Amino acid sequence: MTPYEAALNMFNREQERWKQWVVFYFGCIVSIFVIGEKAKDYVPPWLLPLLCCFVSILLVVVATALRASTDAWRKTILYMEINNQEDSKDFKVFHIQEAEWEKFNCLNDFKETICVWKKDTIKRVTRSVTRLLTLFAIISVFCFILLSIVFYNNPTKEFHHTIEIRNFSEITRSIQAHTKQVDSIHKKILMIESRINQIEKTVGEYNKANSADAKSRAAD
Repeated sequence: MTPYEAALNMFNREQERWKQWVVFYFGCIVSIFVIGEKAKDYVPPWLLPLLCCFVSILLVVVATALRASTDAWRKTILYMEINNQEDSKDFKVFHIQEAEWEKFNCLNDFKETICVWKKDTIKRVTRSVTRLLTLFAIISVFCFILLSIVFYNNPTKEFHHTIEIRNFSEITRSIQAHTKQVDSIHKKILMIESRINQIEKTVGEYNKANSADAKSRAAD
C-alpha cells in the first residue's frame, strides 16, 4: 500500500466515523425517550430533553473534532496530488496530516458554521455535509434546552396524575397496614373477653358448688 492509498483509506475511515456517530446520536435520543416513557411515573418530563441536550452537545464536540481530522486528511491528499506524489513510497503522509491537523482552528471553524447569515458562510455550510450536521447538532442543543424549560415550567397533567396515583397508592397501603393491625388487636381483645367469660363462668360454677355444699352441711 502506497502512502497515497493509506491517506485515501484514512479519509474514507473518517467518513465512516461520521455515519457511526450520527447513528449513535439518533439511537441515544430514541433510547432516552423510550426509557422515559417506560419510567414516566418516576422521571419528570423536563429531564428527558435535558439528557438529549447533553447528547447533542457531545455530538457538537465530536463533530468539530471529526471535521478537523477529515479536513487534515483531505488537505494531505490534495497536497500529494498537486506535487505528483501519488506513486511515491517515501512520502511521510502521517507527518503531513499531523501538521495540517495542528493548523486547523476549531473555534474559527465553529464560528463559520454558525454564522449562516453571512453570504460566503452560507455557501460553505450548504456545500459541506459535515458543516450541516454540526449546525443540526447546535440547533438541537437549543431546541432541547427550550423544550426542557417549557416542560419544567408547565409540567404535564399526566405526570402530576401519576404522582397523585402513586401517593394515593402509598396512602392506601398505609391504611391497609393499619387496618390489619387494628383487626389483629380486635381479635386479641375478643380472645381476652372470651377467656374472661370462661373464667367468670368457672368462678360462678365454683361459687354455686360451694354454696350448695355449705347448705347441706348446715342442714346436717
